[in-house]
Amino acid sequence: MRRKTNYFTRIVSTILAIYFTITVAFPIFAGDVNFTDVKKSDWFYESVRFVNEKGYMKGVSNTSFDPVGNLTRGMCVTILYRIAGEPETNGKNIFSDVKVKEYFTLPVIWASNNGIVYGRTETTFVPNGTITRAEFSAMLFRYISSEALSLEETRIGSPADYDKIPSYAKDAVLSMFRCGIINGREGGIFDPDTFITRAEAAAMIERFVRATRQLPHIHSYKATVSYPTCTKQGYTTYTCECGDSYVDDYVVALGHEWGTWIETIPATSNADGEKTRTCSRCGASETEPIPSTGPENPTTPRVVVLGAEAFPGGSVTLIVSIDNNPGFNAFNISIVFDGEVLTLDSVSLADGIPGQFGFKKYAVWINDSDYSTDGPLLVLSFTVNEGVSTEQTQVTVSFEDGDFSNYAEEDVFLEVVPGVVKIVEP
Repeated sequence: MRRKTNYFTRIVSTILAIYFTITVAFPIFAGDVNFTDVKKSDWFYESVRFVNEKGYMKGVSNTSFDPVGNLTRGMCVTILYRIAGEPETNGKNIFSDVKVKEYFTLPVIWASNNGIVYGRTETTFVPNGTITRAEFSAMLFRYISSEALSLEETRIGSPADYDKIPSYAKDAVLSMFRCGIINGREGGIFDPDTFITRAEAAAMIERFVRATRQLPHIHSYKATVSYPTCTKQGYTTYTCECGDSYVDDYVVALGHEWGTWIETIPATSNADGEKTRTCSRCGASETEPIPSTGPENPTTPRVVVLGAEAFPGGSVTLIVSIDNNPGFNAFNISIVFDGEVLTLDSVSLADGIPGQFGFKKYAVWINDSDYSTDGPLLVLSFTVNEGVSTEQTQVTVSFEDGDFSNYAEEDVFLEVVPGVVKIVEP
């Protein structure tokens, strides 16, 4: 005995069969962009998100949008049909290759009956055939016309290859180019005969919908991080392509990481010195004086090299001075410095010093009477070598016992206080 099938059960089974047929033929994936082949860094990301959220375009699978894949004619009419709100369609299917229950069946009937698309022949539509950029533009423009939608021109001109656009698509391309729906490719060309990709179609659909329906703009912010420095707080600036921006995610300033103090100018018996420390993070430096405490014997005669600052490739002049001068009429002095950092250009007597002077390997001076004035004695001119990386270098003078003598041919003894050249950025 054959068992009778419940009528309700048959209806449910039919509905489920149709659902699974459509699902397998054209998988859906709406909502957030979770496609593995669409990254936030892609130029088409926002467009894919827009058309996907609106339900105008769906994935080719649950995980793939196939942005570089070619759009087909069936996909194109389906997109337009969804934008139109999937209206009821009572027209006749005239195409033999558009079968019942395909995902594109109703869209093709609707589009062909409204003059939006035409078949490849009178009886074939070729739904799985690819579509050029010119063909897609013509279909989209026919839809705009059929819906009596208005477009506002936002620029003038035309694509650089306008003369190569087929005649049937010239008006469509020119109108949508001037309305900003079409942006063209590198070099300002439209490239009409190239097959349009799904990503390109998504971008044009988003611009078209926004231009004709005046949808509220959805901000898409790009983050630009300004990192904190020693003295300034960090923050992130979020900017949308529409120009809107805001600042957030503040980070407190890092503060300096000071190194140890380095003596750059030694203190003398009658003058303050100087010390400097540098931040290892940003290179900033600060300077403090070193108070003069005076020598154990304030009357100790000294030869003092006064320090200075210079930059790589620059010149620097140092003064060799006498402090508590006991009086002398001759000296024989050598100049001591780091030849990898400095090049000695010249050595001369300070202004107002009498006597005869010469310099080759040593600075040699003789006078017919004792000189006993405190102050500048020699002028040393250096060039700082290019490419040096040191922060400072020492310059001093050297002499043996007897190299300073007075008119009575007695040895004159003096302490030596070296000087420091601090190397700075130009």
